[in-house]
Amino acid sequence: MPRTFKTLVLGSLTSLLLPALALAQGAPPQCPMVLDFETDASGAPIVAGQDLTTAYSAWGADLVVWNTQNMSSQGLGIAFNSAAPTGGDTDLGTPNQLYGGPGVGAGGASNSVPLGNVLISAENFVDANGDGLIDVPDDDAAGAWFEYFFDSPTCLFGVTSLDADNNESPPDLVMYDAAGQVIEWIDLLATGDNGSQQVTFEVCGVDHIMYDVYGSGALDDLVLCVGGTPEVCDGVDNDCDGSTDEDGYAVQ
Repeated sequence: MPRTFKTLVLGSLTSLLLPALALAQGAPPQCPMVLDFETDASGAPIVAGQDLTTAYSAWGADLVVWNTQNMSSQGLGIAFNSAAPTGGDTDLGTPNQLYGGPGVGAGGASNSVPLGNVLISAENFVDANGDGLIDVPDDDAAGAWFEYFFDSPTCLFGVTSLDADNNESPPDLVMYDAAGQVIEWIDLLATGDNGSQQVTFEVCGVDHIMYDVYGSGALDDLVLCVGGTPEVCDGVDNDCDGSTDEDGYAVQ
């Protein structure tokens, strides 16, 4: 599948096709890297309403968002400030009001940690003042399919889900190899309105992922290492998760 990127231009979306090699490449400050949507790959702060399509391209991670399950219509992935919810989306606030935050919802008991910026699919593309930001960030209630492509085989270690309502199909994270075959499928929980779940795992050899949200919702803290390989007992941190020869291996 070709990588298709969209750039926000004066309140409208214009399709822009870029070959992978046209994107600047750069090493992350450390591995594993965390796509936390607070700062981009260059260390620049990310602000609410910002287009996140190429925020981590220099680390080898490119984002495409679809707003239809059959991928016939492309959406826009933007940053949403969960500390100051806009668009009436208090169900995307973190932490929940039980913990002194702005979050409101029946599932909020699991939402105790401030997440700052999270990734959503924009419900609207309005940029009336032409500053390159969505004026009122609001998530698409119809759901979204977030696709990240990686420039080289990648190890993934975790993700955080926010606001997976009980009346919706729970989110899932599907990981594919370079041939497009599913190598791991992780079903997340329906945590309820304003609920949050952090999931940890280790899967290597990933070419691209699809994070599926079947209604209102967001994701955060995608932990990965582009170029990581499965761990072996050799005294080297092969998967680049910060540990050496773990998972039952030991250096003698």
